[in-house]
Amino acid sequence: MLRSIAPFVSTLALALSAPVVAQQTEPSWESIDPDLRNVRGMCYLPVYPSLEGTADYYGVASSTAMWHEYDMHPNAIPQTDGALPQGTAGHVYEQLIWLKKMGINTVRIWISFPLWEYHHDNPTGPVNESVLKWRHFVYLCEKLKMYAMPVIWDSLSFQEPDYLDPIGIGNRSAWHCNPGDDRIAGFVAQDPTLAGTKAEAYLLDLMAAFSNSDALLMWDIMNEPHLSPDIHQLITSTMAIIKSNSPSDYTNIGLLWAEDAFPVAAEIARDPNLDSFAIHPYGHTRANIEAHIWDAVNIDDLQGGHLDKPILATEIGKPGWALEYQDALDFAVGVPRPDIGPGETGIGFTPWTAMIGWAGGQFPFKETDGIFWGDGLVREKEVVEAFMQVARSQGVPTDQLWDREDIIEYTGTGRVVQDLPIHVDDWDYLTNLAWMPATQMAQMSWEEFQEACGVFRMVSFFIDVGPLSHADNPVNDPTIPGNVISPTDLGTMLFMLDFLCPPNEPGFITEELRLIMTSILGEPFMPETNAIHRTWLTGGMLDQWRLALLPYLVLRQGPY
Repeated sequence: MLRSIAPFVSTLALALSAPVVAQQTEPSWESIDPDLRNVRGMCYLPVYPSLEGTADYYGVASSTAMWHEYDMHPNAIPQTDGALPQGTAGHVYEQLIWLKKMGINTVRIWISFPLWEYHHDNPTGPVNESVLKWRHFVYLCEKLKMYAMPVIWDSLSFQEPDYLDPIGIGNRSAWHCNPGDDRIAGFVAQDPTLAGTKAEAYLLDLMAAFSNSDALLMWDIMNEPHLSPDIHQLITSTMAIIKSNSPSDYTNIGLLWAEDAFPVAAEIARDPNLDSFAIHPYGHTRANIEAHIWDAVNIDDLQGGHLDKPILATEIGKPGWALEYQDALDFAVGVPRPDIGPGETGIGFTPWTAMIGWAGGQFPFKETDGIFWGDGLVREKEVVEAFMQVARSQGVPTDQLWDREDIIEYTGTGRVVQDLPIHVDDWDYLTNLAWMPATQMAQMSWEEFQEACGVFRMVSFFIDVGPLSHADNPVNDPTIPGNVISPTDLGTMLFMLDFLCPPNEPGFITEELRLIMTSILGEPFMPETNAIHRTWLTGGMLDQWRLALLPYLVLRQGPY
């Protein structure tokens, strides 16, 4: 929970070459500012190196996989000097230490309703096994004085959970909704307040595990909800249940855009049971973050006032989308905050994501994002140093952070996307590569691949990214384009473009995007007035655009 507590004053004596050494002194909790600007977090899904290569293990591909494989090992925290953490819980403890020494004070984690329901319906003792695992994780956070931000519900997925086999391959090998639209509709139909539903029981169990701990920073009610009537009701009732049972618990919700499904988003933002409002500014300039903040602050304008609640960026930074962590931190720390006061800057952040998933698994974000591999090596030393610089600027003593020589950067060539076969059943991999001929991909370095994918990702928010299974592509051949999946009306298209808009100018694309499209097209890109350009944005296959992106990037030397 948010509390005014003593500053962080002690040191963890840790080294990457010997990942965990006994703590010399107990740390204390870092005080979190009321405006949340010193929330320095990471979205966190662990990796479990000891399970890699074992039967039926697909990496931590979902929240169900994370908690199903979490073993509550009694020696997760070493009991003697020189001992190493044990079990998958030990991996988590070790990884949280790495993040703590990077200056991170918060981890944003996803919870699994399907796994909770499985243990609810198949009890092995008086307490739901999921609750025991959550409590164990809370214990690790308490030992390290690390805050947790549990994501209760999640609608960001194309996959509904498999409730016929809740702990089966389907839920463990791919990211899925939580709890899924069908379950949500059933809860709301049973009782709009969720009274007497499994949703209520799940929430009460969650609060039993987290609410009485100083490790709970806030509840993230739902990740990127699409705000259907049922989801709106679920969110409203969830906040009411939390506040009625634990009034001091802090609540937050994260939308991809502040204007999602307006005015429903504005109604949620005004809810007295909501304490803060989060944005996910996946853009490539500081102006993008400024625009998101402006939209969030002014979401209540139609009701005659501004949103007077703290704002947090619960997702930001994604190298696979050409938004390097260093840039994301620079943008987040330096973004103007006139809503707070003249000359004020900065927004708290939890970038996506801390860990790089197992290369042999199905984790859909494994290659393009993340800072640490499971063995403690880092993708870029400069990223760790950038996080530590922000921590030092916010008062964290240098002796509690990594020594530069202890940060070991991976310098080999084996941990890159190119090592994977072309024909794989991996949605994220295919959406990055479908537009790129294999011969071109093979000639690219990892950095060039990341840059190319990043700019394509900028475009793929509005156009078909394929391949999807259809009559001409029954086996998901990544060299065959997919179906059109984008909106087809101008209003929706302009709404989607708003995340790249300058502040106060909804409906007009940024000059950055206009220059990219103009370069690719060979003519001025004017979707506001050119119907053909609007059609290309909203419904075209655009194969030539895809093929043109690589030489464009080479000419421009990256998307910046």
